[in-house]
Amino acid sequence: MFLLQHIKRGGAIAIAVSGLLVHGCAGIQQSLNDGLSAGQTNAPREASGKSKAAMSDDEIRRMLLIDPTSFLDRQIAAPSSGFLTPTAYGADNRDAYIGVAGVASGNNSDLDGSASAGIGLGDANSNVGVELNAAIISLRDDFAQDGSIGVKLHRYFRDAGNFAVAVGWSNVLKWGAAENAEETFYGVVTRRFDLSADRQLPLTASVGLGTGSFRSQSAIDDGENTPNLFGSLGLRVLPQVSVISSWTGRSLGLAASAVPFSFPLVLTAGFSDATDRTAAGTRFQGSVGYSVNF
Repeated sequence: MFLLQHIKRGGAIAIAVSGLLVHGCAGIQQSLNDGLSAGQTNAPREASGKSKAAMSDDEIRRMLLIDPTSFLDRQIAAPSSGFLTPTAYGADNRDAYIGVAGVASGNNSDLDGSASAGIGLGDANSNVGVELNAAIISLRDDFAQDGSIGVKLHRYFRDAGNFAVAVGWSNVLKWGAAENAEETFYGVVTRRFDLSADRQLPLTASVGLGTGSFRSQSAIDDGENTPNLFGSLGLRVLPQVSVISSWTGRSLGLAASAVPFSFPLVLTAGFSDATDRTAAGTRFQGSVGYSVNF
């Protein structure tokens, strides 16, 4: 279904693996290059025919200048800003990702997991980004016996406060047990708010409207597939740690995400249905995701 979260040069993408039949397996969240940059300095070069002692102050300053474009060429991993629900950020411009998620047993469900992989095309900064995703909805059965392929179209507006919009269809193609799931279409908007002057502690807010996985409990009970509201808030409390809350349309999710290393490996763990409103009940789930740009 949905998958991961990623943040590109000034933009972000969210991708979260969510099993169609495994409620709450939407744990994979990943973010990359969250508008941050490591930067790199140009290596000082000695002027031809001159020693360092003979160089003027102006020549030394030019040697030590930092190339501003170099900040766009390196990626820094960032923790997730979404959990269980999609954001409007998405993979594009040759982004690729892979992830797995596991969910503990619930009131009427057993331990299970999901896996997902995807790729991004186009450019969401200048026109439209396209994210293609393939998901295996259960790892308990034969590998890839049940799954779906989804697509997300997204547009990013850097000059409008990192605002983004997206529409998605989570099961363009589906097979196995996934064929019994309701169709999931959704639209979502996301905006990032910088709460500190150094932009190191952003709050990312998303709100959307969707069918299928986002239906209310009453719609599920009545066998209807009517649209319903969902959303999430993700606050980065440390450069490598974020806390997340989400509303799936019928239950509350709470999670934390961390990037323990300098490369884009993102770990996320939390609880779906934290208030025990659904038949499955409160369930613990964890995920790991990795993404690259090639």
